[in-house]
Amino acid sequence: MELLAKRNYYVTFKRILETVHAAGHKLTRQREIIIQTICKLKIVDDVEQIWLRLKDEFDIALATIYSTIKLLCSLGLMGIRYQTDTRKRIYELANR
Repeated sequence: MELLAKRNYYVTFKRILETVHAAGHKLTRQREIIIQTICKLKIVDDVEQIWLRLKDEFDIALATIYSTIKLLCSLGLMGIRYQTDTRKRIYELANR
């Protein structure tokens, strides 16, 4: 089962990188790290937690994480759900 999860992660990560590149966007190291983290999580319910996890080791700004998520949403690679009770945005990888 663990092998299948790793394979699904790799396929998802590779597909996202290919789609971003094919759309004419740069694949910076920071963007790749953010995408890799999102692929591991599958659902992002707290963008700041990703930032806290990555900021010191990789010098990634919170704005860079938001802009990467916005890019993935614009390419149809992520979707947004709104939690009405908490007014929170939840970002999910699209199932393709």
